[in-house]
Amino acid sequence: MEKKEPIKIGKAKFVEMMATKNEMTKYEAAKAYDAFIGTLTEALEKNIEVLMMGFGSFHLTSVKARYALNPLTGKKIRVKAHKRVAFKASSRLKEKVK
Repeated sequence: MEKKEPIKIGKAKFVEMMATKNEMTKYEAAKAYDAFIGTLTEALEKNIEVLMMGFGSFHLTSVKARYALNPLTGKKIRVKAHKRVAFKASSRLKEKVK
Protein backbone atom coordinates (compact mmCIF):
# COMPACT_ATOMS: atom_id res chain seq x y z
CA MET A 1 0.00 0.00 0.00
CA GLU A 2 1.34 3.41 -0.98
CA LYS A 3 1.81 5.90 1.87
CA LYS A 4 0.31 9.34 1.22
CA GLU A 5 2.15 12.47 2.31
CA PRO A 6 0.18 14.49 4.87
CA ILE A 7 -1.23 17.84 3.84
CA LYS A 8 0.47 20.66 5.75
CA ILE A 9 -1.33 23.83 6.80
CA GLY A 10 -0.11 26.93 8.60
CA LYS A 11 -1.65 29.13 11.24
CA ALA A 12 -3.76 31.17 8.80
CA LYS A 13 -5.45 28.12 7.28
CA PHE A 14 -5.96 26.50 10.70
CA VAL A 15 -7.51 29.72 12.05
CA GLU A 16 -9.78 29.83 8.98
CA MET A 17 -10.89 26.24 9.67
CA MET A 18 -11.54 27.10 13.35
CA ALA A 19 -13.61 30.13 12.34
CA THR A 20 -15.72 28.16 9.87
CA LYS A 21 -16.34 25.22 12.20
CA ASN A 22 -17.25 27.41 15.20
CA GLU A 23 -19.20 30.16 13.36
CA MET A 24 -16.84 32.93 14.43
CA THR A 25 -14.82 35.55 12.64
CA LYS A 26 -11.24 34.88 11.65
CA TYR A 27 -10.21 37.60 14.08
CA GLU A 28 -11.98 35.84 16.97
CA ALA A 29 -10.51 32.50 15.94
CA ALA A 30 -7.01 34.00 15.74
CA LYS A 31 -7.41 35.48 19.24
CA ALA A 32 -8.54 32.07 20.57
CA TYR A 33 -5.61 30.35 18.83
CA ASP A 34 -3.09 32.86 20.20
CA ALA A 35 -4.58 32.57 23.71
CA PHE A 36 -4.36 28.77 23.56
CA ILE A 37 -0.75 28.75 22.34
CA GLY A 38 0.27 31.42 24.86
CA THR A 39 -1.36 29.66 27.80
CA LEU A 40 0.07 26.28 26.81
CA THR A 41 3.55 27.82 26.48
CA GLU A 42 3.30 29.52 29.90
CA ALA A 43 2.21 26.26 31.54
CA LEU A 44 5.09 24.32 29.99
CA GLU A 45 7.58 27.04 31.03
CA LYS A 46 6.42 26.40 34.62
CA ASN A 47 6.82 22.62 34.10
CA ILE A 48 3.04 22.07 34.30
CA GLU A 49 1.73 19.06 32.40
CA VAL A 50 -1.32 20.01 30.33
CA LEU A 51 -3.94 17.24 30.08
CA MET A 52 -6.67 17.54 27.46
CA MET A 53 -9.19 14.76 27.86
CA GLY A 54 -9.91 13.06 24.55
CA PHE A 55 -6.94 14.73 22.86
CA GLY A 56 -3.71 14.09 24.74
CA SER A 57 -1.15 15.65 27.04
CA PHE A 58 1.75 18.04 26.66
CA HIS A 59 4.67 17.71 29.07
CA LEU A 60 8.40 18.28 29.39
CA THR A 61 11.01 15.55 29.31
CA SER A 62 14.65 15.88 30.32
CA VAL A 63 17.35 15.14 27.77
CA LYS A 64 20.78 14.25 29.14
CA ALA A 65 23.95 15.95 27.97
CA ARG A 66 25.70 14.05 25.19
CA TYR A 67 28.28 14.26 22.47
CA ALA A 68 27.27 14.53 18.81
CA LEU A 69 29.01 15.02 15.50
CA ASN A 70 28.86 18.31 13.63
CA PRO A 71 27.67 17.20 10.16
CA LEU A 72 29.66 19.94 8.40
CA THR A 73 33.03 19.44 10.08
CA GLY A 74 32.74 15.94 11.51
CA LYS A 75 34.02 17.29 14.85
CA LYS A 76 32.65 16.02 18.14
CA ILE A 77 30.57 18.65 19.98
CA ARG A 78 28.95 18.64 23.39
CA VAL A 79 25.17 19.05 23.50
CA LYS A 80 24.02 20.41 26.88
CA ALA A 81 21.27 18.80 28.93
CA HIS A 82 17.94 20.41 28.14
CA LYS A 83 14.16 20.02 28.28
CA ARG A 84 12.06 18.89 25.36
CA VAL A 85 8.32 19.28 24.84
CA ALA A 86 6.55 15.97 24.37
CA PHE A 87 3.00 15.18 23.32
CA LYS A 88 1.23 11.93 24.07
CA ALA A 89 -1.97 11.36 22.11
CA SER A 90 -5.00 10.01 23.97
CA SER A 91 -6.41 6.62 23.02
CA ARG A 92 -9.51 8.39 21.66
CA LEU A 93 -7.42 10.56 19.32
CA LYS A 94 -5.35 7.57 18.24
CA GLU A 95 -8.54 5.68 17.39
CA LYS A 96 -9.95 8.59 15.34
CA VAL A 97 -6.85 9.01 13.19
CA LYS A 98 -6.22 5.32 12.54
